[in-house]
Amino acid sequence: MIKTNQHNLIFNPNLKSQKVACPKCSGERKNKADKSLSVNAEKGVFHCHHCGWSGRIDGWAPDLTEYQKPKRSNWTPLGDAASVFLKSRGFSIETIQKNKLIQKKFGKDDFIGYPYFIPNEKEPVNIKWRGVGPKEFRQEAGTYRVLYNITLWGETDELIWVEGENDVIALNECGIWNVTTLSDGAINENDQSIDGKLKSLHNSFEWIKHFRSHILAGDGWPRKKAQGGVD
Repeated sequence: MIKTNQHNLIFNPNLKSQKVACPKCSGERKNKADKSLSVNAEKGVFHCHHCGWSGRIDGWAPDLTEYQKPKRSNWTPLGDAASVFLKSRGFSIETIQKNKLIQKKFGKDDFIGYPYFIPNEKEPVNIKWRGVGPKEFRQEAGTYRVLYNITLWGETDELIWVEGENDVIALNECGIWNVTTLSDGAINENDQSIDGKLKSLHNSFEWIKHFRSHILAGDGWPRKKAQGGVD
C-alpha cells in the first residue's frame, strides 16, 4: 500500500481497480470506513461515489490563473419557457438537475445555461448559453474551454462524441453518461480554421487520454453521405 502526496489517497498500485475510504468525506460520515472512492490505477483516475470528488492520481490539474470564471450575474433556476422546451426534448427533471442547467436573460430573451465543470472545481469554468426561442448561442470570452460533462462520465473505457449539449443530455436520459461534445460546436466543411473549436479538446486531453475507444455520433452523417454530401 502507498500514500500519494497530492491527495492523501492510500491504495495498492498493483491493483488495476479498487475501492478505498475517501479522505475528503469519510471523516464527516457515520460509517467512516465505507469504501466509497474508486481508484483505477491503470487509468490513473479516482472518483468518490458519495461526495463526487474526482481527479487524477498523479495530481495533474489545469492552470486556471489566466482564465476568467463565468460571472455569476442574474443566474436563475429554469423558468416555465425553458422547462417546457427541455420537456419537449424528453428530458426528465432528474437528468436536468444532474446537468445543473440554469437560466439567464440577455435583454428580453431567455437563455438556458449549460455549465461546464471539471474535477475539484465547485464552480463551472465555462457556460454555454442557448436561446429558448431563436437558436442562438453565447459564451463568455476568456473562460476555460473544456469538453462537456467531464465530471459525469464515470468509469469507462469508451467515450461517445455527439454534436451539442442537448444531444449529450438525450443520451444521459437513456442512462448513457460516457458522452461529450465540443464547447464551440461541431467542425464542418465551412470552417476556415478549426483551432478555436478544438481548444476544448486540447484542454481536456488529460481527462480523455485513458479512453481506449471513441464513438463519433454526428448528426445525419449516413444521410448526407447517401445524398452525395461531404465525405
